[in-house]
Amino acid sequence: LKTGAKILPIGIVGNAKPFKKNVIYYGKPIEVAEYQTKDKEQEKINKEKLTLVLKEEIIKLTNESI
Repeated sequence: LKTGAKILPIGIVGNAKPFKKNVIYYGKPIEVAEYQTKDKEQEKINKEKLTLVLKEEIIKLTNESI
Protein backbone atom coordinates (compact mmCIF):
# COMPACT_ATOMS: atom_id res chain seq x y z
CA LEU A 1 0.00 0.00 0.00
CA LYS A 2 2.82 2.40 0.77
CA THR A 3 4.39 2.12 -2.68
CA GLY A 4 1.17 1.88 -4.69
CA ALA A 5 2.59 -1.07 -6.62
CA LYS A 6 0.14 -3.55 -8.10
CA ILE A 7 -0.05 -6.96 -6.45
CA LEU A 8 0.20 -10.05 -8.64
CA PRO A 9 -1.62 -13.01 -7.08
CA ILE A 10 0.08 -16.36 -7.66
CA GLY A 11 -1.35 -19.79 -6.94
CA ILE A 12 0.93 -22.83 -6.73
CA VAL A 13 -0.64 -26.24 -7.23
CA GLY A 14 1.37 -29.34 -6.32
CA ASN A 15 3.05 -30.93 -3.38
CA ALA A 16 6.01 -28.50 -3.40
CA LYS A 17 8.62 -31.22 -3.03
CA PRO A 18 11.92 -31.25 -4.92
CA PHE A 19 11.76 -32.84 -8.38
CA LYS A 20 7.95 -33.07 -8.30
CA LYS A 21 5.63 -31.36 -10.76
CA ASN A 22 4.08 -28.10 -9.64
CA VAL A 23 1.89 -25.74 -11.62
CA ILE A 24 1.97 -21.99 -11.10
CA TYR A 25 -1.06 -19.86 -11.98
CA TYR A 26 -0.72 -16.10 -12.32
CA GLY A 27 -3.77 -13.92 -11.73
CA LYS A 28 -4.54 -10.43 -12.92
CA PRO A 29 -2.70 -7.62 -11.10
CA ILE A 30 -4.65 -6.04 -8.26
CA GLU A 31 -4.69 -2.24 -8.15
CA VAL A 32 -4.05 -0.89 -4.66
CA ALA A 33 -4.78 2.78 -5.36
CA GLU A 34 -8.38 2.51 -4.11
CA TYR A 35 -7.10 1.14 -0.78
CA GLN A 36 -4.58 3.93 -0.15
CA THR A 37 -5.38 6.57 2.46
CA LYS A 38 -3.61 8.81 4.94
CA ASP A 39 -6.13 8.11 7.70
CA LYS A 40 -4.56 5.55 10.07
CA GLU A 41 -7.86 3.96 11.11
CA GLN A 42 -9.07 3.63 7.52
CA GLU A 43 -5.65 2.29 6.49
CA LYS A 44 -6.06 -0.62 8.90
CA ILE A 45 -9.53 -1.40 7.51
CA ASN A 46 -8.27 -1.16 3.93
CA LYS A 47 -5.37 -3.52 4.66
CA GLU A 48 -7.85 -6.09 5.91
CA LYS A 49 -10.06 -5.62 2.83
CA LEU A 50 -7.09 -5.94 0.47
CA THR A 51 -5.89 -9.04 2.31
CA LEU A 52 -9.30 -10.67 1.79
CA VAL A 53 -9.31 -9.75 -1.92
CA LEU A 54 -5.85 -11.22 -2.36
CA LYS A 55 -6.77 -14.36 -0.42
CA GLU A 56 -9.88 -14.89 -2.56
CA GLU A 57 -7.87 -14.51 -5.77
CA ILE A 58 -5.26 -17.04 -4.62
CA ILE A 59 -7.99 -19.51 -3.68
CA LYS A 60 -9.55 -19.10 -7.14
CA LEU A 61 -6.18 -19.74 -8.77
CA THR A 62 -5.37 -22.84 -6.75
CA ASN A 63 -8.81 -24.40 -7.28
CA GLU A 64 -8.36 -24.38 -11.05
CA SER A 65 -7.97 -27.81 -12.58
CA ILE A 66 -4.63 -28.68 -14.17
